[in-house]
Amino acid sequence: MLTQVQRLKRLQLDVSPQSAFHAGQFAHPRLPVVVGKIRNQSGFDTILPCCLDMLIKLPRGEIRLPSPYATHTAVNDLLEQILAFEQQLLGDDWEDYHLYLTVDCRSVPAGHTQRNPGWHFDGMQGVRYPKKLPICHQYVVSNSIPTEYAGAPLDAGGLDERKDNWFEVLGGMLPEDGLRELGQPYRIEAMSAYQLHRASVAEETAQRMFMRLDFSLKQQDRLGNTRNPLLAAPWVFVGRTSLGASLPTETGFNRSGRYGA
Repeated sequence: MLTQVQRLKRLQLDVSPQSAFHAGQFAHPRLPVVVGKIRNQSGFDTILPCCLDMLIKLPRGEIRLPSPYATHTAVNDLLEQILAFEQQLLGDDWEDYHLYLTVDCRSVPAGHTQRNPGWHFDGMQGVRYPKKLPICHQYVVSNSIPTEYAGAPLDAGGLDERKDNWFEVLGGMLPEDGLRELGQPYRIEAMSAYQLHRASVAEETAQRMFMRLDFSLKQQDRLGNTRNPLLAAPWVFVGRTSLGASLPTETGFNRSGRYGA
C-alpha cells in the first residue's frame, strides 16, 4: 500500500503545470491523497439540487456560488479545505484553472450504482486537444457507498485517441489482485486525471450525497452541464452527439453521457 507521502509526491508530479497529459504517466502506481474530513457531517447529508460540472470560477477569477450552494455549510467547508490544500499543492498557479462543481444527491437502490459504472478517469483530453494541457485534478467526497480506486501501473502507450476507448482498455488491464482502495464516508480525496476509479455498488438502498470539485484548464462545454446564473461561461455549449467523431474515447458512455464515482 502506498503511504500518504508517496501519494502526495505522485500527485504533485502528476499535476505540475510544467507537465502536460502523457499516456506514459499511467505506468506509475498511484492512489488518492486524503485531504481531510467533512466537519459537519449532518449538514453534508442535507439534500441539495443536483448539478453537473457547473462552472464556479474562471482562471484568475473569483469563485461564484449560486444559491442554495452558497449558503450550504458542507459546500463551504469543502471549498475551504480544498483551497487550503490547493495552495500547498500548486501555490498561486491554482488560480489559472477553471473550477467546476458537481453535486449528485439521490437514493441508490441495492445492487445499483449512483453514477455510471465502470473504470474510468476524469480529464481525458482526446483529439480536441492536439496540444496537450497540464492535466485536470479532482476532489471527491460522499457520505456512503465509497468510490473504489485502482492503483496498479498500466501501459497506455499503444492507445490511440482517435479510435480506442481508453476507459475500457485500461480497465481491462487491471489485475484482480492489484492495488485497490475504497474511499471512506465524509473523507475528502484528491486525485489526478491518471487515477482510475469507479462507482461502487450499493449493498443496501441508501441516500447518497456525492460532491466533486474539478480543477481544469479545459472548457467543460457540453450541453447538459449546469449553467451558473452568477457566472456566464465564455464559450458555446456543444451537444455530446456532435462531439462523437472527435471523442471516440468516450463511446463507453451511456445515454446520460457520463461516467462517475
